[in-house]
Amino acid sequence: MFRSFPAICFLLMVSARAAFADVNSQLDANNVIWNVPGPTSSQSMPVGNGDIGLNVWVETNGDLVFYIGKTDSWNQDVNGDQGLMKVGGVRVSLNPSPLAGGATFLQTLKLRTGEIQIQEGTTTLRVWVDANNPVIRIEANHAQPRSLTVSLNNWRAPSAREVTLSGQTNRIAWYHRNPANASPHVANLTFGAVIKGKGLVSQNDSTLTSAAPAVSQLVSIYPLTATTSGADEWLAQLDQKIVQIDKLKLEQTREAHQKWWDEFWHRSWVFVSGDQDATNATQGCVLQRFITACGGRGAYPIKFNGSIFIVDNPGSRQGNGRPTRAMSADQRTWGGQYWFQNTRAMYWPRLMAGDFDIMMPLFKMYAGQLAPNAVQVNGYYHHQGSYFAETAPFWGGLRYWGPEVKEDWTGHYFTPILELSMMMLDYYEYTGDKKFAKETLVPVASAGLT
Repeated sequence: MFRSFPAICFLLMVSARAAFADVNSQLDANNVIWNVPGPTSSQSMPVGNGDIGLNVWVETNGDLVFYIGKTDSWNQDVNGDQGLMKVGGVRVSLNPSPLAGGATFLQTLKLRTGEIQIQEGTTTLRVWVDANNPVIRIEANHAQPRSLTVSLNNWRAPSAREVTLSGQTNRIAWYHRNPANASPHVANLTFGAVIKGKGLVSQNDSTLTSAAPAVSQLVSIYPLTATTSGADEWLAQLDQKIVQIDKLKLEQTREAHQKWWDEFWHRSWVFVSGDQDATNATQGCVLQRFITACGGRGAYPIKFNGSIFIVDNPGSRQGNGRPTRAMSADQRTWGGQYWFQNTRAMYWPRLMAGDFDIMMPLFKMYAGQLAPNAVQVNGYYHHQGSYFAETAPFWGGLRYWGPEVKEDWTGHYFTPILELSMMMLDYYEYTGDKKFAKETLVPVASAGLT
């Protein structure tokens, strides 16, 4: 009997390795592959690191174009349709174009490694957002030397709040800054980025180009959101982060990035075999989990109305004949507030998936609303405890909804705190995290039951 124990262990190890290998092959089978260019943002692919997200597409001329989203790039009017804005847009052009002469095109969302790979003839482009560092990487490799041009694609009108910095040497720097008289929760908040790359020189304030053609290029983009006394302080903070990131070796950060995604996919998996419906359901499940990971580890929870992956809309007529207005990539219907009924649906599945890290921004945001909301509850109703509004900006806040107030859609929906407490209780049951139970679960549940 005892002699069989090593054999059993060996068989279990072999079985586990086989299961892991099968996960990899199943993921590869669910990659999204396109064989024609975009040509617009409506045909874009998402990729991200949990805080920084890209919408990536290729135009028919071979240009690589993408929007940059971020979980904390809040505009001053959080309640409006531009509450959570884009950091910006970027265009990468190659000369001569790899697609000239009818060259083959292939764009692949590689789930297992968390990247987009684009084949334009003999040119390969790799686009990824480092899972462990706040940096976007675009790697270009060519069979023959080519020139690369990268430019800022800014659709916003220049102003004191929308600035592309001048005098930057061999880099592009831009930012959006909220005014000092905005809500104190977003006042003086600045978000933007710096673009630079080896062998790239300034053509103008918003364009870099190759000093000489090369067979390989690397473009790096460093986004940052910070509340600062001025734009100079924001840029100084970003420069410090750039120095830290640039000390890292690209190959090692790429390996660590791929390791993060490998471990993520091996937390849990569901692959259903059978007919086409089973195949479609499996891919839908896999892709939903992927995009949740791409936008779910940032400073704030996932926005139910597009996460950080909204794109521009030129306007159209819906099937019912009602026209839709044109919207920029900064705008989203249903605004910048969080709606609990819609937000919760993205988080309940995280429990069984084992994606506990993705749940923390949700718990952190609502726990942060507890104390200020309690002050309002006491002032309105002369009662202890607290609750969360169905719709509220990320810092919370309540309106008076006594029994004499006429219903206003979700005004009398007082129970989000109860459902969130149940979710937190399940989280504790799954993780056994006593620190979380003491510091977050018990205070939230107690406030809701007081």
